[in-house]
Amino acid sequence: MTTTGRTVKISVRDIPGHDKGKVIEIDGILDTLTSEEADKVIGPLIENEKVIIADCSRLEYMNSSGLANLMRYYIQMKRRNGEFKMVGLNKMLREIVDISGAMKLLEIHSSMDEALKGVYK
Repeated sequence: MTTTGRTVKISVRDIPGHDKGKVIEIDGILDTLTSEEADKVIGPLIENEKVIIADCSRLEYMNSSGLANLMRYYIQMKRRNGEFKMVGLNKMLREIVDISGAMKLLEIHSSMDEALKGVYK
């Protein structure tokens, strides 16, 4: 999606060797202008998957609206007894999550392997 120079691209792939969930790669900017496009891709996954791992290594920026979306996805997955995990947050994004207090709610991991350990025991 492109809106006044802001773009977000969501790619979806299977978790290698597992049939329980998907990896979503968030590329670009997640804010008020791009959140609707992200919802179009991620919303149906929340309804159908047991595990979603959000790879944020290509996420350049998010504002409070983008963070609110990620928190909403986490809460929706938990309500369905699913898991929503995040990996690959850069330093700036980690600070945004930490300052907001969302670090206490969201499941953030330093690597994909670490995120998978809690899912596939």
